[in-house]
Parts: sequence; C-alpha cells; structure tokens
Amino acid sequence: MIDFLLPPEIPIFEPNRDPHDLKLRNIIHPWKGDKPGGRIDVGILGIPFDLGVKRSGGRTGAARAPDAIRRQIKKYGTAYNCVYGADLSSLNIIDFGNVDVIPAGVAATHSRARNVVQTLFGLCDTLIIIGGGNDLSFATISGLRRAFGEPIGGMNVDAHLDVREVAKGNITSGTPYRLLLEREVLLGENLFEVGAQGHVNSKSHWGWAEEKGIHICPLQMVKTIGVDMLIKCFRRRMTCLIASFISVDIDAVAQAFAPGSSAPNPDGFSAAEILAISYLAGEIPNLRLFEIMEVNPEFDQDNRTSRLSVNIITDFLAGCAIRKQKTGH
Repeated sequence: MIDFLLPPEIPIFEPNRDPHDLKLRNIIHPWKGDKPGGRIDVGILGIPFDLGVKRSGGRTGAARAPDAIRRQIKKYGTAYNCVYGADLSSLNIIDFGNVDVIPAGVAATHSRARNVVQTLFGLCDTLIIIGGGNDLSFATISGLRRAFGEPIGGMNVDAHLDVREVAKGNITSGTPYRLLLEREVLLGENLFEVGAQGHVNSKSHWGWAEEKGIHICPLQMVKTIGVDMLIKCFRRRMTCLIASFISVDIDAVAQAFAPGSSAPNPDGFSAAEILAISYLAGEIPNLRLFEIMEVNPEFDQDNRTSRLSVNIITDFLAGCAIRKQKTGH
C-alpha cells in the first residue's frame, strides 16, 4: 500500500475486444496496491487540487482535470503511433489514481503529493502528473529531487514565469519556481522557462529570473528557432544532470486550441507545437517527470482541452516507447 492514494473516479482500463485495433485504454492498467511483477515504465498520477489557482485569482476548476482527461483517454487514442513507428504496448503503464488531497490545505496537500511522487519513483522509471494547479509543481519536482538526488533540471512550458514572491507564506499557482530556487531544489541555470509572454509577466519577475540565471525562451523566440532546436538545446543542458522534468501549463497553448484553462491566452503555442514538444520530451533519456497542469474542464468547449491533453500524453508516450526501443528503459 502507498499512503495518500485514492483510486480514480474514472478507471481507464478496458479489456481489448479487437486484436487489430489496440487502444490506449487497453494498455493502461490500474494500480492494485501490490508489488508489480516488473519495473513500471510509466506511471500516471492525478492531483485534483486547485486552491493555489484560487489564491492567485485564477479560474478554479482544474481540480476536475485528472478524471476529465481520463474520461477522454477511454474514448480514443490507439496504442500505436504510425507517424513515429512507436508501439505504446511495449510500455508497462500503470494508473496509480489520485493523491488524496486536503481541499483547504495547500501545505498539507503539497506534503502528500511530494511523498507520493518520491515513493512512486521507487516503482517507475517515469511519471506523468495530471494537475491541478501549477503550484503543485513545487511538490512534484521536490519529490523528484528527493527520489534522485541532485542535480536536477527541467523546463516549465508556460505563458507565465511563475516566480512570484511567497507573501506571508501564501503559496499560489504563481510561486512554484521561485520556491524551487529559493529552497535550492534546483539551480536557475538548470531551468528553462519556455513560451513566456511579454504581457503577462512583470518587469520585476522577469528581472529576478534573469538574475538567477534561468534560461528564458519567450514564445516568439521558440516560434522563430523551432521546437526541434529548443529541445536540442534543452537536452544538451540536461545531459550532465541526474534527472530532468518538463511541466506543461496548458495556458502556454493558444486559447483557440485550449479554451479550458485557468488563465487562457489568445496567443500561445499551436496544438502541433505542443505535441512536438511532448513527443521529443519522451525521447530524452533522463527525463523522469512530465506534467500537464491547469486544464480546467469547467471552461472547456466540447472537451477540446481535455482531448488535446490526451494527445499530449499519447505523443509523450510515443517518445517514451522510442526511448525504450533505443536504450532499453
């Protein structure tokens, strides 16, 4: 048994009924609480918590995202990616369910999430986290650091830098990366802020990030150099680190593609660009943590954002399958 875990309201797994058409729902197995027979390639963990979003003045509703996305996983997505030649059935994938959050307690929920993440890395090579508010990245990345030691590094794909000050201990969805640097969980030189937009970040916060040595890659820069070059530079930087992460705040994607977010933006990455980032992330040898944060089903339209999130997950899994094919893990 693992403390602070609850089964998901929407179980993904269904037995396959057509051997010629294996679906994603046929290969994602539930966690049964016992010791797995072998190493788990990829674990899925939901954290249905958005109090940090409320504290920062964002639109609440992201707490519903983990099971909303699971519901869409059940509806579509094959276990083979024809474009990449990636067989997702080669991966041992387990859905661990959701963290048992404390709705009125940010610090207590973060503590539980951090402990669960650290524990799951004893069973899994890679974790996919489905939030929840972006404040949870402080907990999940801290869990990554506890599991693997230092140094770690990663990428925040987000319109916002999320380096706001923690005023009077008030942790919000705008504070995770400031906390991670101030608590020395990671160094600024090992953090990439990707997709930052000029009209949603203050001069003070931008200056603080630059002073800390964070690699800021604004949206227009990424669109100019391309996703392939971005990930190539990121991989080069991560090579010397023990473990890495990529966290996708869905508000990095333009509102036309992802209307259901806590803080939507008219500008942002296209669906094709975020999917390319996700696939390439899966290929990175030392990438251990991949997150989708701040999907908000309450403001979604025809489940477009949840469905895009499923595509993000499937493309990441395709990258993981190719990585396993090349490296064995």
